[in-house]
Amino acid sequence: MSSVDVPVALLGYGTVGSAVNRLLDQNADEIERATGHRLRVVRALVRDAGAERDYLPDPSILTTDFRSIADDRSIGLVAEVMGGVEETGERVLELLRSGRSVVSANKQLVARRGGELFAAASETGVQLRFEASVCAAIPVIKVLRESLSF
Repeated sequence: MSSVDVPVALLGYGTVGSAVNRLLDQNADEIERATGHRLRVVRALVRDAGAERDYLPDPSILTTDFRSIADDRSIGLVAEVMGGVEETGERVLELLRSGRSVVSANKQLVARRGGELFAAASETGVQLRFEASVCAAIPVIKVLRESLSF
């Protein structure tokens, strides 16, 4: 079975972003075997490309220019790990409207702007996915969304 190459961008590359990249790198073969998809981080938006990082990516991955992600049509999936609401929300909204699926653990963003973000995802036929630890690190959002009916 041939795998599908999935170029991934990260919005943020601090503690969480570098850990996501490390896990994707270290588990690439297992993820590919399980899903048939080869996830590759090809770009990561940062405030300071020269800052010290826990897990160093290839230097070509880091960028301070959001446009290098938004305008790169090869990127099919974006993980938002930068936090915040206003600037982050505008970036996520633009990505969704341009046909990119986005994954986020940003509870504040989903709580405050979820309606418009989910609407944009629906209008363009992409996915906005989120999961976050809440209630003392118990992940409950997925359970509430998928398992309980109201």
